[in-house]
Amino acid sequence: MIRSILTKLGAVLGAAILVLMVMALTPVPRPTPDRCYTVTGRVSSVTSPGGLDVSIWVEGDGHRYYINRGVERGIDVAAWHQRLQGKQVQLKVIRRNWSPLDADHDLAPVAEVIDPEGVVFTVMEKS
Repeated sequence: MIRSILTKLGAVLGAAILVLMVMALTPVPRPTPDRCYTVTGRVSSVTSPGGLDVSIWVEGDGHRYYINRGVERGIDVAAWHQRLQGKQVQLKVIRRNWSPLDADHDLAPVAEVIDPEGVVFTVMEKS
């Protein structure tokens, strides 16, 4: 009887792990206007935390807004930091599904950056 219970429990745990792995590996959706929301705030910093991504930090906001492979796309992190630091910007952020790798949605993929002078960056596709 205990062996039967342990076998069933193992099957349930195995299925749960498989579901979590699939959810963790789900890609970020394509950036279209209907899949994005807007965040407005003052930029405190622009960094590249040891990879190809570019992070944008907004004052008073605990999220890490990032442009996936931004350095690879030609973004000069130092120039962006100088241009955007202290400025009010609009970030078009791609809505994502929940993932066990980012359960609190602290990481937010950016599709478009707009400063007072206009569009600084976009990968937005038309819907």
